[in-house]
Amino acid sequence: MNRGTRNLTALYNLRLQRNLFVTRPLQKVIPNPSFCLTQNGLEVTITLILDEVPRHESPSRGIAICQASAIEIRVTRTESSDLPFIVPLPTGQGSEMQAWSEAQNARVEECTNAALITLNRLLAFFKYELRNPLLEPFTFMDLLGKIEWLNEAGEIIETGQFFLMGSWRDTPVENTLTPYKDADLQYCLENELIPTLVEEILLDSMGALEEKNLRQAIIEAAVCAEVAAREAFTYRYFDERGVEVSVPYLLSTIARAVSGSSFDVFDRESFENISLLFLARNKGAHEGKPYYNDSEGGIHTVTKQTAAKWIRSVENLIFWLNQHIPSALQEARQRELDHEQGDNGEGGGRA
Repeated sequence: MNRGTRNLTALYNLRLQRNLFVTRPLQKVIPNPSFCLTQNGLEVTITLILDEVPRHESPSRGIAICQASAIEIRVTRTESSDLPFIVPLPTGQGSEMQAWSEAQNARVEECTNAALITLNRLLAFFKYELRNPLLEPFTFMDLLGKIEWLNEAGEIIETGQFFLMGSWRDTPVENTLTPYKDADLQYCLENELIPTLVEEILLDSMGALEEKNLRQAIIEAAVCAEVAAREAFTYRYFDERGVEVSVPYLLSTIARAVSGSSFDVFDRESFENISLLFLARNKGAHEGKPYYNDSEGGIHTVTKQTAAKWIRSVENLIFWLNQHIPSALQEARQRELDHEQGDNGEGGGRA
């Protein structure tokens, strides 16, 4: 006879491979940021466990930057009371053991899948939205350590925890979870974040820079800028020799001609940085060394600080392309169609 239902909670204590950083109002005790949602029909709570020390405090700004080296995930499952309970474990290899194994496998699979999806969405938010390039997703096997099971009273039924190695690094505020970003994270926990190709390449460049691979960072940043720029424009543009125009020319002369807006006017410094980026990209790709020659033949070695500045300029470019080019091109195309209709001409594309 069915005697009703019961709630079981799977508790996952995970130590992260790389620390996450959180900015909160400065106070003596800073609460751990916690987010609740429904995942695959199960109630999930994910909590960033903030380390008490070290933390960077800025009394003048009223903020503290804390590191989270661990995450706690609680997944609550409602099940029939007729299912074999976690304890005691049946003895022997008969039907009771088989029924217990099936029930336990279902619990572990359902809860771990829900925990994994939520965890990886949180890591994706920190990676792509907060620009932490070296974060990598967990796998199902990563979470298959011993799970702590809790009953409805919050008492531990079965103990065990799974740990990964942690580390510490400094990080700027913009790469941390600030209070005004909490709502964005909540949305990304409930909805899968799918990065674009441009975002993937940008994060590859940032990751290479963090790992001090300047050559790869430069090449990836240039590829990112080129992919973003050429995807933003509807057509391909060629010079008088039939060669596709360079990215700086596309962002200045071509952009001004077809949309009335150009990146060199919008952000001159970033435009010049991207022009230098492509000079260094050519040297890095063909000679394997991070340097470039200026217009007078002078040799300039690219430092990590310079590469970081160039990558920020690529971010500025992506912002400009997303904000200005689509609408400008749409307006230009509409004017072109209006002109064609006024002349009773036939519509057509440009090569």
